[in-house]
Amino acid sequence: MSGDRPAPGTAVPTPDPARSGATPTGSEPEKPETPQTPDELAADVARQREQLAETVEQLQERLDVRSRMSDAMTTADGSLRPELIAALAAGVAAVVGLAVLRWRRSR
Repeated sequence: MSGDRPAPGTAVPTPDPARSGATPTGSEPEKPETPQTPDELAADVARQREQLAETVEQLQERLDVRSRMSDAMTTADGSLRPELIAALAAGVAAVVGLAVLRWRRSR
């Protein structure tokens, strides 16, 4: 689908408070435990890198306008959407009709 709207009839995902930094009402934010050993530090860094990579991939998908427009204009099998073909045909017919009308008036 295009945009941020879910398809009709689908469930709307709820934000994950753990990812957004929000805290439940009336509670203090949980402070992550500070890793103590070098192995724990390395594991924490690896986890944060993975989260950052996932976030960057999500941002790249949102910013890839060409891909999003292509998805909006084509069906699952890659062909143009029928309503776009109909609109294109109507536009061509209008241009041809105007050209014929001008040609007849000029004679």
